Amino acid sequence: MEQLCPVPVGSFAAKGEQAIPAEFANQIPSIAFSVPDIAAQATLELKALDTGENVACITSAVQNGKTVNVPAVSYIAAGIAGAALVVTGISAIGAAAAGGSTGGAGTTSPSFTDVITTMQGFAMNGMMSVDMPPVYRAFAKNFAFSTGLIPFESIQSAIDNFRGSTGGNVTRDSIKVLKNTTLVFGDGSSTVTRRSLGLMWRDELSTTVNNTATESSSNSTLQKTVSGIQAYAEQLTIPQSNNFLTVLLVVAIVIAAIVVGVLLFKVILEGWSLFGSFPKSLIGFRKHYWGTMARTIVQLILVLYGVVVLYCVFQFTHGDSWAAQALAGVTLGLFTATLGFFGFKIWQTARRLKKIEGDVSGLYDKKEHWIKYSLFYDSYKKDFWWLFLPFILYSK
Repeated sequence: MEQLCPVPVGSFAAKGEQAIPAEFANQIPSIAFSVPDIAAQATLELKALDTGENVACITSAVQNGKTVNVPAVSYIAAGIAGAALVVTGISAIGAAAAGGSTGGAGTTSPSFTDVITTMQGFAMNGMMSVDMPPVYRAFAKNFAFSTGLIPFESIQSAIDNFRGSTGGNVTRDSIKVLKNTTLVFGDGSSTVTRRSLGLMWRDELSTTVNNTATESSSNSTLQKTVSGIQAYAEQLTIPQSNNFLTVLLVVAIVIAAIVVGVLLFKVILEGWSLFGSFPKSLIGFRKHYWGTMARTIVQLILVLYGVVVLYCVFQFTHGDSWAAQALAGVTLGLFTATLGFFGFKIWQTARRLKKIEGDVSGLYDKKEHWIKYSLFYDSYKKDFWWLFLPFILYSK
C-alpha cells in the first residue's frame, strides 16, 4: 500500500519503473529477509534536479514473503481440538456408564472446552481495537475457525444477496467490494495490496508536476482504515456486515451435522439389534439418543456462547440488514435462555439435595442428575460445582 508523504503545494503524478541500485538494497540487514510479518516501510523521495526541492514523496509498506499465518497451523489446531473432543467424549461416556461414581474428580484435562476456549482467546485478542504487531495479527488468524469465522466466497456471496434483499447496503460492504480493497491498520501496515521486499525495487517513473506532463498513473483499488473485529474479519475476506450471519450459518451447519450423526448412529444400532448381538454398553444410548443429541447441542451452545454474544452485539451496533439484526436478537435470546434454564435447574437441584441430604454430592453420584447437567460442572470439584455460573457470565 502506497501513501503520499507531505509535499509542496501542487499536483503530482508518476508512472513507470526505476531501478534501485544493488548497493542500497545490500544495506538492508539480512534479518529483514527472515522475520515473518515484518512491519517495515520504504520511502521514495523525488527531488527536482535544478533546485533540489522535494517534488513528491511516497511511502510503501513492504514484506519479505514470510508469515506466521499458515493454513497448516489452522488444520493442526483443528485436529488438536478434535482429539480433545474425542477424549472428552470418551471420558464423559465412561463416567456416565459408572453412574457418575467418578464425578467430582474432574474430567480428563485439557478438555474440549479448555482447548477451544484457549483458541478463542487467541482469536479474540486479535480482534481488539489496538495496534497489534503484524506478526500477532497474522498468528491470530490461524484460530478464526474456533470463533465460527470460516471464509467461503460462495457463502459470503449468498449472505450479500440476503442482506441486499433485506435492507443491507451491499454497494458499501460486500465480498465484491472487499476483494478490491486495501485494508490499512493503525500502524500504517496494510493487507490485500502489498509491495514485496526484494533485492531490487523497480519503478519506471514518468512524472507530471502541476499538470505539465501528459500522463499519470491510476489505481482502482479502494483503501480504508480498519481496526478491531472489522479488521480481523476482513483480513479473512469476510465483510464486517457478514460477521454474524457467517457465524450463524456455521453454527447451524454444525448443529445439523450433530443431528444427522446421532440419527445415523441410531439407525445403525437399530439395524445391529435386528441382525446381530447388540452390545450392552450401547443400550443406554439406544434408549436416550434424544437426550444425547440435546446434550451435545447444549455443549456447543456453552462453548460458543461468548463469541455469539460478541458477534450479536457487533451486529446490533453495526446495523445494516434488518433481518440480520432480528436473527441476532433471536439467536442471543435462545442461547441465553438455554443456558439460563440449565443454570436455574442445576441451582434448584443443588438446593433441594442440600436440604434433603445435607450436601450436593447427588449432582455427581446420581446418574439422573449427572447425565442431565454434568457438562456444566464436571470439570469442578464437588464443593465448587457453582463455578460454571461465573464462567458463563465472564464469557459474555
